[in-house]
Amino acid sequence: MFLYRYYNKKYHSFLGNSFSQNTNIQNEQGLYIGMQWNPFKYIKLSGYIDHYRFPWLKYGTDSPSKGVEYMLQADYNPDSRFSTYIRYRYNKREKNRTDSILVTIHPYQMNRFRIQSSYTFSPISCRSSFDLTTYKDEIKQVTSWVISQHITYQPVKPSFTANVFCSYFNTGDYSVRITSYEKNLLYTFSRPSLYGKGIRYGCVIGSKIGRRISLSTKISSTIYSDRETIGTNQEEIAGNRKTDFYFLLRYKI
Repeated sequence: MFLYRYYNKKYHSFLGNSFSQNTNIQNEQGLYIGMQWNPFKYIKLSGYIDHYRFPWLKYGTDSPSKGVEYMLQADYNPDSRFSTYIRYRYNKREKNRTDSILVTIHPYQMNRFRIQSSYTFSPISCRSSFDLTTYKDEIKQVTSWVISQHITYQPVKPSFTANVFCSYFNTGDYSVRITSYEKNLLYTFSRPSLYGKGIRYGCVIGSKIGRRISLSTKISSTIYSDRETIGTNQEEIAGNRKTDFYFLLRYKI
């Protein structure tokens, strides 16, 4: 697949959702080339190359800049009960760097590696993953990693469902944070950013009461081993633990 994009710096779209590296659909030019190949029955290879540039200023970059991103992924799916994939992603961009009173643009590189396996023993399914990220610029080089495990119980007639998860993370700083998907309540999405050192765990439980009422709840907690306070200013938490609690009651008319 070949895709060329051009978004003028003066273009604005409040509801636009087009392909881009930027959050906003503006100030970007690029060429994307993607491929997918099935060399064997249970193996799929995929990848892409994306060369792009930002002709005008953008957040964190006070001059025109450019970048490149590569991705390679191999999937192995022998049957409906087991699947695994290995993915490598390389990204090179430019951003501001302040030397004394002078602001200049310097490149930085990020390498992301992920391996994930999913296996099902009905009514229980498991998902294990390992993420590794490296960051390098002209001043520093940082490495981070996360190990995660999810276990889900979901019978054929799901009057009761449960999901438990646990992640152990060790990252250098916020620049090499790793986002990890978590199961959440209905109509909500959870992808927390993990940075620092610590462990995050929690569970999601759902239950049906009759034909019209359903209850679900989620409780999760993050314990840091490298700090005594979490957050700043009005959101500062005294201690190294942060706990979240969600509750949903749904009634069908």
